[in-house]
This record gives sequence, structure tokens and C-alpha cells, in this order.
Amino acid sequence: MKGIAHYAIGLAVASCFPETVRQAAAGNPWPMLAGGFFGLLPDLLDFKVIRFLAPRQVQIIPDPLEPDMRMVAEGLALAMREAQKRRKPLTVQLHSMRLGPDKWQPYEIRLVAAGGIEARLLPDATTEGSFLRKQDVETHTPLFVPLDFPLVIGYEARIHVASFEGPTLLLTPLGERGVQVDFLPWHRCWSHSLGLAALSGILAALGGSLRLGLIAFFALAAHVLSDQLGFLGCAVRWPFRRQRDPGFQRFHAHDPFANTAAVWLALLVLFWNLVRSASPPLPISGPRLFFWAGFIPLFLLSLLRRRLLPFPSRRSVVR
Repeated sequence: MKGIAHYAIGLAVASCFPETVRQAAAGNPWPMLAGGFFGLLPDLLDFKVIRFLAPRQVQIIPDPLEPDMRMVAEGLALAMREAQKRRKPLTVQLHSMRLGPDKWQPYEIRLVAAGGIEARLLPDATTEGSFLRKQDVETHTPLFVPLDFPLVIGYEARIHVASFEGPTLLLTPLGERGVQVDFLPWHRCWSHSLGLAALSGILAALGGSLRLGLIAFFALAAHVLSDQLGFLGCAVRWPFRRQRDPGFQRFHAHDPFANTAAVWLALLVLFWNLVRSASPPLPISGPRLFFWAGFIPLFLLSLLRRRLLPFPSRRSVVR
């Protein structure tokens, strides 16, 4: 989920407490805004703190003037062999290639589960990802480097390296099973857990009130559970289990339809809680509101999504 979706969900969670709505109407919006803050907190921790502290033992930095995909593929293969040799995990960062203020040279890595790495250049693109040249993305010939062991792909088989900071991969040796490749190992770990949600709730209750503690817990837990619907998964059971649990694979974090649906539903919950807390309460039927303004639009949105954007599949990952 994008930040705006998590923020809206956090506000909706806070609005479920009538006293919070009454305080906001009386000029004290802080308990309500606390829901939005705790709804954003996991991603704030990841992208503003944790990613800068995460180790990167191997750096693969291609030359933007003379991009060499063989160097990229063989460098990643060498790191995998080194992880197998040491029998210890290695963290690799694939750096992007900047060509100008708003011009990048993107490339793509495809992991082959049977044992291999394929790398190819993509057309020049802007920071937003729009290709600058009117050519098919398949025109660049891919370069394949075979491996003598299989790969266990923890996220997706295709890794797109475009703009800004390139992605980080965790290579974990599995003996005869090969090497497991995990995407962004610093993301959605302890920061995306029900354990942190409980800890945040306790601290907020001690520093504020029981209601604030409940808002903190449920807003952060809603962030974790909504992200668990995606592909990457979260370390939901931390501190009892440090590894990320597999996601439910319903949508990607950047899926515009899923984010739109989440924001719409959160705003609908927020509106309903404002209606209920009005003095006197407005004569609006809750079941009718959520049916006509919730279920029907989301149903139509899902039909539109299936027509315009096929359901994401992991077939390319397991083959």
C-alpha cells in the first residue's frame, strides 16, 4: 500500500472512537491525527531510518556511459557463489544508472529458478518511469549467465532497476537447495509486526491515555495486515519469528486500483463515524451507505481492474 492509503486507514481507525471525533470537532485534532501517524509509522521507520542502517556487503555499480549487463549478471552470480562458499547470507545492492537530471538508464534482472540470471537493458526513462524513446522494451538482447545450483525466489523473478537508489537483495545459501533470493531485506521486518503494534500501543497508553494506546495499536496493526495482502509479506509474528511471512499475493503495493479502493473504504468509514458522532446524529442508514457507496463502487472497480490490469501472477517466479 502507498502512504496515502495507510494514512487514510489510520484516520479511519481513530474515528472509530467517538470521543476522538468529539475532541476533533471541539478543536483538538491530535488524537485523530495520531491514527494517521501510527498508520504511517512502519514505512517511516523503514524508509527514513532502517534502510540507511542495513548492511550491503556487495555493491554492483554499472557504468551509465558504457552499461555492461554481463558485468551485472556475472557480479550477481559471483555473489551467489560466494554466499554458497561461505555458507553465510550476503546482501547485494544493484545500483541504478543516472544519465541526467531526469534521465535514467533502467535495466532488468530476471532470476531463473532452475539456475540462471538474465540481464538486459531497457530504453532510457524519466524518473517517473516513462520511456523516452518510442521503442519496444524487448529490443535489447538479454544476456544469460547460468548457475550450477537452483534459486529459491522469495519475491518475484523480474527485478526492475530504474531510478534513485537501486534495490537490495539478500542471498541466503540453502545447501543442496541452492540460494534463496529475498527482495529488500530491510523492508517489512520488525517494523511491520503485531509485536511493534502492541509495543507502540503500550507506550502511547503510558504517555497519553488508554484510548490513544488503542488507536496506536489498531492503526499500526491495520498497516501490517493491509501490507500482508501483497506479495512481499511482513514479519507479522516478530519477535517470535524474525523472518517475513509470505504475503497473500492479492495485489502489488503500487497497484492503483487496490490503493484507490483502500482510500475510498477508509474515507467511507471516516464519514460514517462523523455522521454517527454528530449532534444530533444524521438520519443515514449505515447498511445502505456501505452497500451503495462501498460495496457497489468497489465491485465495479474490481471489474474494471480485471479488464484493464490482469490479476498478478507468480508463474514467472516458480518457472
